[in-house]
Amino acid sequence: MPPVRFHLDADALRKTLYWFLSGYRPMAILPTIILASFWIGGERAMIVFAATVPAAFILVLHLLDRRFADRDYVDGATGLGFVSSAENWLETRLLKTNSPTQNIALMAISVDDLDLLEDRVGVSMHETILSELAERLRELIRQDDMIGRGSAADFLVCLADIRPPESENLLQLAQRLQATLDAPFHHGSVRAYCTISIGIVRARQMQAPSPLGMIRAAERTKSSAREAGPGGIRVYQTDYGQQPRSDHNLGNQISAALEHGEIVGWYQPQVSADTGSISGFEALARWEHPDVV
Repeated sequence: MPPVRFHLDADALRKTLYWFLSGYRPMAILPTIILASFWIGGERAMIVFAATVPAAFILVLHLLDRRFADRDYVDGATGLGFVSSAENWLETRLLKTNSPTQNIALMAISVDDLDLLEDRVGVSMHETILSELAERLRELIRQDDMIGRGSAADFLVCLADIRPPESENLLQLAQRLQATLDAPFHHGSVRAYCTISIGIVRARQMQAPSPLGMIRAAERTKSSAREAGPGGIRVYQTDYGQQPRSDHNLGNQISAALEHGEIVGWYQPQVSADTGSISGFEALARWEHPDVV
């Protein structure tokens, strides 16, 4: 019988130890440890444990903190850094005096209805989709840009040196990112098609841009895009995340838009399926709102 070999993942052990020793968890077991020392060794042992165990916890946690600070831990499924990576990238760019803030942008991306996909296809494809999508996104961004994992978004795409016209170029990039999902995701014999919603924010759109402020703005914009339906793209506006405007206010805006010629007619041809010739036109009213890109 061949010998049984065990593989010890030191990195996973450090992470588990860090999770166990951080926060409230040591305080939950400390009384039990001290009480057990009293039962085993008496009052003197209890005094020694009460004096040394908390200090040992603090020392080990300090060493783990230093070890974690020296490394950029990444998400195991995608190989991408977490939110702190995006924050550090944005902070570095925002602090550069020779890098105008208007050239920095952030995209928050979420896969639409990813949590419901398992019910549709019968297998869990969460990690498969995120891992493969991360690879597809990497192929489209430049070397100086960065992709990270988000908290309220699946991905955060940090973009530098956006060329004018910024909004148009960002929207074109967002559409190219969405086009990467035209090909299905595979998990064994199962295929799944997905869409992504994208929220975009530029640093110059904010009065006092900060890494956390940009991330929250991009995530709110992404949420607004998802509310409009799957596959939405939205550019940040200052009123995202605020209470919706009243119907009365919206009615006043529509009246003003009619007076200013912002609502225009577009005519879409109707083609006969039998002859292939144009059989009529459908009139569409479109609002060319000055505040919407």
